Amino acid sequence: MPNVLGFSIFSFDLNFFNRSSYLVDSTERIRKFVCYHQGEFIQYAFLAGELHKKMKDSLNSPNPDKKIILRLKTDLVY
Repeated sequence: MPNVLGFSIFSFDLNFFNRSSYLVDSTERIRKFVCYHQGEFIQYAFLAGELHKKMKDSLNSPNPDKKIILRLKTDLVY
């Protein structure tokens, strides 16, 4: 049977075929967090994409307005 290596970024434990309960609990907590907040992640990705598109269009316009670009930068970063 081939060796399967398990590694925990939380405890830096290396083990073969023996997942520690800490690793399983940690990955389960992360999975639940992402699952519970997936709507916020999707909304954030969509809004960031829209703001990035506005910034790109403003920068590529024939006569870019500095005030608009600074406002869009602020919206995008914060």
